[in-house]
Amino acid sequence: MFDVLECCSMARDTAYAVYELMAPVSQADDEAWRRELRALRRCLEGAKKSALLALEKLP
Repeated sequence: MFDVLECCSMARDTAYAVYELMAPVSQADDEAWRRELRALRRCLEGAKKSALLALEKLP
């Protein structure tokens, strides 16, 4: 079970870090980029929660 949680956490952290490197240089795009980044984080957190729920139901 720990391996799955660790993989979810690593995937989330890696995706977030890579996306963060793609930050726009212009101020006008900054807010849109931040919204995208928050959406990505919510999506990855949701995937981790889903994995946890699935693991809890395993025999």
